Amino acid sequence: MSLPDLFKHQNALAALRPANIQQLASKQTPQDHTKPELLQRLEGCLHDARRAASGLQATQNTWGARQVELHAHRQVFDMFIGSMTTYRPLLLRIKQAYLAALEDAAATASDHVQLHTELSLMASRHAEAVAAAKQHAERSAADMEDELVSKLQELEWQAEQASKEFAV
Repeated sequence: MSLPDLFKHQNALAALRPANIQQLASKQTPQDHTKPELLQRLEGCLHDARRAASGLQATQNTWGARQVELHAHRQVFDMFIGSMTTYRPLLLRIKQAYLAALEDAAATASDHVQLHTELSLMASRHAEAVAAAKQHAERSAADMEDELVSKLQELEWQAEQASKEFAV
């Protein structure tokens, strides 16, 4: 019985109640008799999806690994929503609100990465700008010094000429 069909059968609500000893004896797979059947199925599906995904994950704590983990949880949540009839519209609205928040968070994270990259480049750009300004200032100072030396030499020559004229 698939999860969406769970509530279409007689005694389907029993799947939500903890399994009793007689039910455990009739089943071939061992079940936790303190948990409802639906919860056991959902946890089993999540466990299987996470185990399958763990083989695909090269490194933990990466963006890709988190996406694979999120996908496994999303699948189980979709199965849970599919198993509900009365609460399905509400659960779908809740899911849409969470998806919108996740998309906003992903966009914010993307913006953060872009801003972090730009910020890390700012130090090198600042250093380049300071070096260029320093070089420009040194060139300007050297040009001014040359101009002042030239002006001084011209004034000294004029003073020398004037003293020759007065000396004669």
